Amino acid sequence: MTELMKQYEDEQDRIAVVEHSTGKVYLPKYGEWLERKVLSLIDKSEAYDRLMSGQAAMTLKEIANFKGRPITVDADGAINAHGAEPHLARGGFAGYSDCWANDADDYEEIPESFVEIPEGFDWTTSLTLPDGWEEA
Repeated sequence: MTELMKQYEDEQDRIAVVEHSTGKVYLPKYGEWLERKVLSLIDKSEAYDRLMSGQAAMTLKEIANFKGRPITVDADGAINAHGAEPHLARGGFAGYSDCWANDADDYEEIPESFVEIPEGFDWTTSLTLPDGWEEA
């Protein structure tokens, strides 16, 4: 069994392969999971290459997928990767202006130059989850 099969079985709590007299039979759900995993790695690789080459900043979704964490933009323009799903904290929170907060109090600041913020962007709708986060 490969490392990816073990990872799939741990994450999904189901088997990836069935041994049969004619050989191994890979179950369809494993194939779908593996395809998503590969496409995610390709997307992360392309975004990383683009960022490191200095060509362009990443989108919020690309940063979320690269970090594997929810990403938000606060009212003051601060960009954060959160360790738990954040919620809006209006009217100030712990001495800050309106912002996004997470119950784990786990933040990682992302330099503004790394992220492409579109014109007319509304920070209150900035919550961007990495692929698969909704399922988990």
